Amino acid sequence: MAEDDEDSAEEEYKFPELHRDEELDHDGVEQVVIERFVRYRLPFLLKVKDEMDQGKVLTEGELVLMSRMVTRAHRFNDLVYDHPELKETVAKIIDLIHVIVGEAVHNATEPDDRG
Repeated sequence: MAEDDEDSAEEEYKFPELHRDEELDHDGVEQVVIERFVRYRLPFLLKVKDEMDQGKVLTEGELVLMSRMVTRAHRFNDLVYDHPELKETVAKIIDLIHVIVGEAVHNATEPDDRG
């Protein structure tokens, strides 16, 4: 009899089907990516750019973050494909990263001629 109770309990409870809106999920992820960039990465890039303009060199930690950002920035191609209006902005971000890296290399290899 206990077995019958267990079988009927299993039959009575059915896990609800989850209906996900994959397009909404995709849009949400894109929004988070953009917000995180604007809130965290862009201020970091602008700070580092200012430091490079002053003749400083990248710290080891900044160098690691910059290399990660280069990789991530190139992954924005999918985002640009979905949102062509972001193409120019993403290109400017990638250019900014390359300018910073170029200045960092220059600052690290050239004697300080700014002072």
